[in-house]
Amino acid sequence: MNRRTFLGIASASARLIGIDAHLEGYGLTGLIMEATMSDPDDKRIFCHSSTATVANIVRVLLKTNRLHLAKGQHVYLTHMASVLHPKDIDATLPEPIRAASDGLEVLFRAP
Repeated sequence: MNRRTFLGIASASARLIGIDAHLEGYGLTGLIMEATMSDPDDKRIFCHSSTATVANIVRVLLKTNRLHLAKGQHVYLTHMASVLHPKDIDATLPEPIRAASDGLEVLFRAP
């Protein structure tokens, strides 16, 4: 793993292995986040992210030039409760966010 690669590693763990997305010159080239919740007013927000939370995180990372996705690359959501999300969740998500599906295989590329 090179220093520009960061695939869903918690920030404390990432810093232990020498990756810090907050340092100047280091950004994320891939991102996988959990989005258990659809409704941001759900009590589970204290333990899980909502799709809106992830959308806000991605917006800030892009705005601050911390997320560098290859052309066509997506940010993937995992750990999504099927009873909390619509069947066609991707239609409700902003670019570049997509829901991961069972059996999905993704090749993350540096830009």
